[in-house]
Amino acid sequence: FGPQGGPPSRAGVRKPRLMMRWPCCCDAGESTERSFARAAVVLGEEPAEAPEAPAAPPEAQKDFELRWPGAVGRPGLSVDFAVGAFLRVNAIETGGPIFWHNHRSSSCDRIQVGDFIVAVNGISGDASFMRDALWKSRDELVVSVRRPFVFSLVGLRRAEGLLGCTLKYHPRSTSLLVQEVHHSGLIATWNQTAPTATHVRENDHIISANGLHKDAFGILQLVQTCDSLDLVISRPFSTVCEARAGAVGST
Repeated sequence: FGPQGGPPSRAGVRKPRLMMRWPCCCDAGESTERSFARAAVVLGEEPAEAPEAPAAPPEAQKDFELRWPGAVGRPGLSVDFAVGAFLRVNAIETGGPIFWHNHRSSSCDRIQVGDFIVAVNGISGDASFMRDALWKSRDELVVSVRRPFVFSLVGLRRAEGLLGCTLKYHPRSTSLLVQEVHHSGLIATWNQTAPTATHVRENDHIISANGLHKDAFGILQLVQTCDSLDLVISRPFSTVCEARAGAVGST
């Protein structure tokens, strides 16, 4: 969004539909996020009985809505992608409607970096349509927000196979979008035995690789070149079972 929360001007702004598509079966959380559940995944060891992660607080288990009259203007935030099923919040602009909403709201009702927008004016399931609604709607904006579910894959070893997924990113993104999980590779192997809640899925976001975050291209380079990978993945929180996902698993 523009500096005053309005739509960006055409001059000097890259169209957000320009996406980079990288099939990562080749040879090759952010500190400000609120993480309600985190599970560590270790590949290459015998699985132990998985302890339960702490249950999520009630506000993580449901969507909440934010509303703005059409006269207020744009919400004043930037999002990670215009593809996929959700919009991931990567920045909140000072002085915009969301900034002032957060200023006067309790912590459980504030939208935060890392949250997911799952619907805009009843539009859901298509990030590009939701983004258009955020930018172009002249009527009241009704935005449904969901907290993130965040988990980690630790010790992925390229010597044991390829990652096995197709990724997308935008040049100004802070994360990679998982477009597809292939039938073979380290991710597929993990998914065979991991708790269901921590399966890597289409529309997941890789938000960190080996400690690097907020840099989609840098994360991509690490994914393509590092012999050992620790990944942090985020998705919209969906069910209570994700809060209780096993904390350790392996293949």
